[in-house]
Amino acid sequence: MVLPVDREKRTGEIGPWVRQLNIDELREELSTTIAAVRRKIVPVAIGLGIAAAGATVYVIAMALSGDDDE
Repeated sequence: MVLPVDREKRTGEIGPWVRQLNIDELREELSTTIAAVRRKIVPVAIGLGIAAAGATVYVIAMALSGDDDE
């Protein structure tokens, strides 16, 4: 028995093999998503680090400038 793997070809009575194909498709999509997130983590972390360093420099510069708006 050959099982259809294309969603458009799945017709007739839904059996347990259809649920298994759906689970396999979800696993594949999830692994693709996780891989994409892993590729983006390092650049995002670097960007956040640069932003935090910039904010720190700004706060220190404002504290050392001694100019009060009051």
